Amino acid sequence: AGSAIAVSDTTTNQGSAPAPASITSVYLSSNVVFDASDVLLGSRSLPALAAGGTSTAGTTVTLPSVLATGTYYLIAQADGAAAIAELNELNNGKASAIRIGPDLVVSSFSPPLRAASGGTIAVTETTANTGAGPAWASTTAFYLSLNLTVDPGDVRLGPGRAVPSLGPGQSSTAMTTLALPVVASGVWYILANADDAGAVTETQETNNGRFSSVLIGPDLMFGFATSPSAAVADSTISASWTVRNAGAGPAAATTIRFYLSTNASLDAADVVLTASQAVPMLAAEGSFASTTQIALPLDKVGTFYLL
Repeated sequence: AGSAIAVSDTTTNQGSAPAPASITSVYLSSNVVFDASDVLLGSRSLPALAAGGTSTAGTTVTLPSVLATGTYYLIAQADGAAAIAELNELNNGKASAIRIGPDLVVSSFSPPLRAASGGTIAVTETTANTGAGPAWASTTAFYLSLNLTVDPGDVRLGPGRAVPSLGPGQSSTAMTTLALPVVASGVWYILANADDAGAVTETQETNNGRFSSVLIGPDLMFGFATSPSAAVADSTISASWTVRNAGAGPAAATTIRFYLSTNASLDAADVVLTASQAVPMLAAEGSFASTTQIALPLDKVGTFYLL
């Protein structure tokens, strides 16, 4: 509000007769329809235009100094003085939206990919003012959620961080330590929400949030496994393997079972082999290695997969 902006327009005589010199005026409007309530911001003079002729030029106009934050429309009105009798007097205007005021967004957000239930994490976030007006001091808050939007079921993680006043195009980056509640293992989302308290009136109030998924709890996976490439039916083979907890939370003691399959996927048709192996509790990033003796079935011949 109150600033000078440059606009460019092309005015065309699309009639079949020449048009005398005229002016094209620029107005500020609350809608896309030109009417008497619109505010004249400035005009430019055009020379006479032959049939099919055009004139393109830039004009600097100044917005009113007192404007509420929001979306407005600039309307360029050909023959702004209504001095020319035309075939069609209803097609002289063209509107373009302009947002006036601040717009706070979380422009970047970097929580960890994995976290422990009940643990703490450090997140780095940047809150930016992408609008053209100054934004007062605000708070960027963080939530733990099962979906991608802030709603009443989400858990707020701490008081949030204070963001200073930001001029147009300015941003603020900080690292915040968040304490997670004790929750079930699975895929969760950490949400960062700029101007969480709604203290700043913005041109857009629906683009304040940004999210990132986080795996909470343990995640058991094979780190390494080897077995013979050929074997005799009704024989015993040795399989060496390593199990790793790739998650950020401890994994309780569990059991490994072995299957004989005709493909590389575990399904109901696979044969459960008698061998099994206990795996102790594994801390985050912990691993356990062992070798298991596995008895193969008597009646199997062909190519199989040991799962």
